[in-house]
Amino acid sequence: MKTAGLLCLLFCVSFFVCAQTDTDPHKEKTSNLPTVGIGDGILIFSGDVGKLSVAEPLYTRNGLYLELQKKSNSRTDVSLFFLTGKLYGNVSNEFRNLNFLSSITAEGLNIRYHLCSDKEKILVPYISLGIEVLSFATKSDLYDANGNQYHYWSDGTIRSLDENDPMASSAVKLKRDYVYETDLKSANLDNRSSYPTNTLSFPVGAGVKLRLSDKFHIRMAFTYHLTNTNLIDGIDETGVGQRAGSSKKDKFIYTYASLHFDLSGKDKYKPNPKIPLKDTNFDFASIPEADTDKDGVNDLADECPGTPAGIKVNAKGCPLDSDNDGIPDYRDKEPNSPAGALVDENGYTMTEEFIKAKLERDSLNEVLSHQIEMLRAKDAAGGKKSGFHTDSAAVYSGNIEFDNTGRLPEDFRFIDQDKNGYISPAEMSAAIDDYLKDRSPLDKRRMHMLVDFFFDQ
Repeated sequence: MKTAGLLCLLFCVSFFVCAQTDTDPHKEKTSNLPTVGIGDGILIFSGDVGKLSVAEPLYTRNGLYLELQKKSNSRTDVSLFFLTGKLYGNVSNEFRNLNFLSSITAEGLNIRYHLCSDKEKILVPYISLGIEVLSFATKSDLYDANGNQYHYWSDGTIRSLDENDPMASSAVKLKRDYVYETDLKSANLDNRSSYPTNTLSFPVGAGVKLRLSDKFHIRMAFTYHLTNTNLIDGIDETGVGQRAGSSKKDKFIYTYASLHFDLSGKDKYKPNPKIPLKDTNFDFASIPEADTDKDGVNDLADECPGTPAGIKVNAKGCPLDSDNDGIPDYRDKEPNSPAGALVDENGYTMTEEFIKAKLERDSLNEVLSHQIEMLRAKDAAGGKKSGFHTDSAAVYSGNIEFDNTGRLPEDFRFIDQDKNGYISPAEMSAAIDDYLKDRSPLDKRRMHMLVDFFFDQ
């Protein structure tokens, strides 16, 4: 039961993974080489004599599985299989004492459907359906090694005579040897001289494919075999006394793990013929002369690899910079900048006025960036909502004039989108966004005035 539970868990997990990741629709050419597999597992019988005994060793219920699978690129594959093993059953109580051991073989056809593509997947769940010809030979342990028949007494002992026999007092206690010596087909225990020991059976199952590589994978599965016979245990509805059984067909479960080898699987590290592992014609002497960017300076001495084509370079392979301002000539918009001058990214000289204005603007931008986070938090805490998305430049009218009434100055009214005479945190945040993105009609001085007004309103 623990094995079946583990298989169910693996089936569910791998099905969930497939549902999330099954995106590979690509197909490859089908190979004619098959996949071969071998496995081992446990057979569990379900019938009139179906109870297990802890005294019976597990090897009496083992099953060997062999498979030959046709290669397929779809989710469905077809295989021929052979199963051989032993089915065991035992029932011992005050009403009946029966046991059997049946050697079975099954040859059949199996169809599996994988619930997701197995391309690059590790766990792939599947369901299966098949048809098989089942053969069985059933025996029972009715006598000990000395030929004494087992008689089960009401006190739980096994003796050499029946409990109601006149000589019962002389009966000897026996112990089962678990040697199944009596062939039930020929024993004629129920006045049935013979019965067929071959039948059709239908295995249905589910399992998980564990992909190890392109050549090897493991399958862990269980199959439920629905047989068309009621005599695997030698008991059916025609029996009498303690050998009376039901008319239900016998069934058995096979839980197993198998290793499979794909004869057409690819080698994981198969060398690419387009990339020779050893090229005896390679000219190692040409390495010092290599010049990847074609600037006239070989790669070993080039301090600026990847120079654009056609650009003049110095002896170190770096683009020329005639005025030494740090901007190469091919990008320098001011090729004759004064010596020692600070330049921008285009090579233009930066005056003191330009630097001062830039610093002031950058400083304001930094302050506003911090304020906008505070405004959004204030708005989320209960500030009035705003839909500030208009082009501010289209509604700005000119100079700002303040009065002492606390009313919204006329030139800030374009910020008040809901026309309620109040600049909300969301509206102020939108105005700052416009300024930082150079969409606002307000200059730096007016932006300071707007900020002061907002916190004073």
